[in-house]
Amino acid sequence: MTVEYVVNSEVQNIVDLIGLVIDDVRAEYDPENNEKPYYLHGHPLEIVNTLIEKTQDAQYKFKKYPLIALFEDFEAEGPLGLFRSKAKLNIVIMTDSSSSYKATQRYEKSFNTILTPIYDLFLKHLKRRRGLHIDHKSIPHKPINHLYWGKKDVGNDGIDFIDAIELKELSIKVYRN
Repeated sequence: MTVEYVVNSEVQNIVDLIGLVIDDVRAEYDPENNEKPYYLHGHPLEIVNTLIEKTQDAQYKFKKYPLIALFEDFEAEGPLGLFRSKAKLNIVIMTDSSSSYKATQRYEKSFNTILTPIYDLFLKHLKRRRGLHIDHKSIPHKPINHLYWGKKDVGNDGIDFIDAIELKELSIKVYRN
């Protein structure tokens, strides 16, 4: 199973621009393999189903986390003069965890070592991404830490236990060419 997205030099699609931001995060977070964090976008149910499919595929079973997921559908407004569109996105940065962890362990093992560093890199590279207009002092969004967010036995196959940082209403504007 391969999850890919295609971009060109004239990228205007928000989904692809976020993918390019994640490419930049990946290059800094995982310079040796340039593989993590992984990226998925789509309806939340589609993302869960894709993770279930990966769990069932020996090649991808351990290539799911850490993950940055862009939840769709999102409403975009445009055109707006200099900008092609503006949108408020919901993005979730997640990592696998253990059902037995207490809150303190989740912060030590998930948030402090994986989620928060990726969150910081994501915001850093979002500010730098050509084609996006971001307020460089403060990127408007509402971060939420989700402890013990995954559920067991979703459908017949199950889904992982995860911890996550959700970025709600992340405001971005896409420049015209």
